[in-house]
Amino acid sequence: MLRSVVAAVVGFGGWVIGVLAVMIARPGVPVDDQLLVVASVGVPVGLAAYLAWVHRDSSARSKGVGLAAAAGGALVGAWLGFQATAGLMALVTAILGAVAGANLVLILLDMARASSADYRTSTDPAPDTQSASAKPETPTSAGMR
Repeated sequence: MLRSVVAAVVGFGGWVIGVLAVMIARPGVPVDDQLLVVASVGVPVGLAAYLAWVHRDSSARSKGVGLAAAAGGALVGAWLGFQATAGLMALVTAILGAVAGANLVLILLDMARASSADYRTSTDPAPDTQSASAKPETPTSAGMR
């Protein structure tokens, strides 16, 4: 939910802030400019998806790779979404594309991390459990003399 719905709302908010900043700095730039939409949607969506994905106990390297992956996926997704239609509808498809791109890259990153030897969980039972269950029950002679 956080990586999808909240990221889409944050993407729209990023576009609004981007439009306000561009209207002040360069009033001649249209609100549906490709660079404006892709940058102002992709960056906040990537950051929101990363913050919803990251774990506190992850290593610094893992956090850096996740941030770069989420930002890159969101920017590529926003660009592809913007190319799908024209006008202000391109904003909607850019937001959806950014959310999809960021989530896709983070899911692929999770899959790659899960298949690596560092994060693989053992399917073998613990040694104490295995030895206790493998021993047959033998009657004891306690109390019988």
